[in-house]
Amino acid sequence: MPDACAARRDDRRAGLESLVRAHGAKALAVARQFAATDADAEDIVQDALMRAWRRWHTFRGDAARSTWLHTIITRLGLRRLTKQRRRQRLAPTFSAVSPFGDRHVIDVPDRRGAGSLDQLLDAEALAQMRSAILRLPAPWRAALVLRDVAGLEADQAARALGIGVATLKTRLHRGRLALRKAMMGQVPVRPAPAPIYERDTCAELLRLKLQALEEGREAPELKGVVCERCRSVFRELDLASASCERLFAPAGAAATRARLIAALRSMSQGEARSTATSPSGPRARRTPSRRRTPARCP
Repeated sequence: MPDACAARRDDRRAGLESLVRAHGAKALAVARQFAATDADAEDIVQDALMRAWRRWHTFRGDAARSTWLHTIITRLGLRRLTKQRRRQRLAPTFSAVSPFGDRHVIDVPDRRGAGSLDQLLDAEALAQMRSAILRLPAPWRAALVLRDVAGLEADQAARALGIGVATLKTRLHRGRLALRKAMMGQVPVRPAPAPIYERDTCAELLRLKLQALEEGREAPELKGVVCERCRSVFRELDLASASCERLFAPAGAAATRARLIAALRSMSQGEARSTATSPSGPRARRTPSRRRTPARCP
């Protein structure tokens, strides 16, 4: 039995180490959206790895191991927010984050991606955006984390949060609109062009754009249909979506991965010592009236 336990322990350690090497940076980025500092994020990931270590045998293979780890991190992050007893905030209404009443749009280059973001946001502006995201209602933030940072599919993210897919998408859409709104205060803006459609039409076009973002596509059906104002808003949403993971990528990820792997090895060694020194033979208490059951690996 000790040899079998040691073999299982070694397999478990190797599996978790491989997971940290392949997905450690993304795991830290997920945790960072629930933590004020990189150190706090690392604590969340270490707690998640401890849980994964103890529950390794419960993994059923319904999704990737990385998805399982990101789910554990998200749940721990949400629990951390609750324990800190932060002041409860009512979730903003849709009208509070919608672009319809905005008088300005971001003066953003007509292309998508991190390059455009680099031109717009300096270090101070990035810090302000991080703070703004940390102030988002926890349900919106969790949806953003699992979809835009961890990269989970909608059904996986919904299952991790214990909600329906439709609810997840509503939170995700509002979170992306709120992220766009947060960006507005940190970058150059220009007067918003006048809309050419009624608001109901603009709302439907916005819905189609958010749906396209959710599906990870460019929404070619909107080309030639939207007005200049909508095009500007859609470019802003593209940038906001692209920014989420980059904004929360912790510094020194390689060094952090090394610390996490060291912690895993320490857990494994501690468990091995515990197994080696556990009572056995004549020193172990036995109950004659009960059948002795095989020992389980820790």
